[in-house]
Order: sequence, then C-alpha cells, then structure tokens
Amino acid sequence: MMLIRQWPAAIRRFIFIYMLITTTGLMIGLAFVRNETNLSSAGIREHYNGTDPQDDLNDDIKFEKSAKDLLLTTHNHILGLSSVFFITAALFWFTGWFSETWRLVIMAEPLVALVTTFGGIWVLRFISGMEWITWFIMLSGLSMFITFGLMSVAILTETIRKGKSA
Repeated sequence: MMLIRQWPAAIRRFIFIYMLITTTGLMIGLAFVRNETNLSSAGIREHYNGTDPQDDLNDDIKFEKSAKDLLLTTHNHILGLSSVFFITAALFWFTGWFSETWRLVIMAEPLVALVTTFGGIWVLRFISGMEWITWFIMLSGLSMFITFGLMSVAILTETIRKGKSA
C-alpha cells in the first residue's frame, strides 16, 4: 500500500488544504452547537424541546423543533457529514496509522455516530420521559468529533511527511 507521504507533493498539498478547510468547518459547527446548547444536557433539551417562556423572561425563548425542522436538519447533516466522513476515512486508510482493524473502527465510528446522534435527537424530541438520552447524544457527538479529529491529525501529519517512493 502506498502511504499518503509517498504520494506526489501536489496531491499532498491539495489534501492538506482540503483537510484544513473541512476541519475548520467542523470546528465552526462545534462552536455553533456550543452557542446553542452550552454543550450541556439541559441546553440540548431546550434546543430541541423548547423553553417555557414563563421560566425566565431574560433568557432567549426557544421553540420546540417541529418534525419538519428535524427532517431538514437530519437530512442536511447526514448527507453532508457522511460525505465528509467518507472522504476523510478513505484518506485515513492511507496513513498507515494503527492496525487495519483499528483503522476500520476509527473510520466507521463517525458514520455510526451520525445515526446515533441524530436518532437520539428524534427520540428526545418525540418520546416523552427520555430526557436521559441527552447524555447519549453528547457522548455520541463527542465520539464523532474525537475520531474525526484523530483522522484529521493523521492525514495532516502524513501530508507534510516525506517518504520513500514505492
């Protein structure tokens, strides 16, 4: 297998730029989630289930998300992020980092986390009494970002390393 560090310099530079932009985009997404939910269980509940306007009139009122809102959000995230995660995973394969088995686990995890995160959001919103699911959503999202970050670091590192040509 020819590792990324053995690829032509022009392709490595292109991949480096792609990964910087993609990672920046995901970090902006994380900043948005932080802004909307404070990265807290209560914040996630409020974001999707809405707030009671009588609780605190000084805070922003959040309205519950409709099925239409969630369909759009889920559609956009699953289509967009699955493509990003697929490309990133394919590039990660050619880093040679970790054993084959671990690479496959790391490659698949963000895709699985997409389903569990957004599935959890649907459960939270439409099945009453399931507020504990916010912790599952948080862990799933955290796992998604950690594995994507690991793949990004590996790919970025490999694009600046020089290796012997095959």
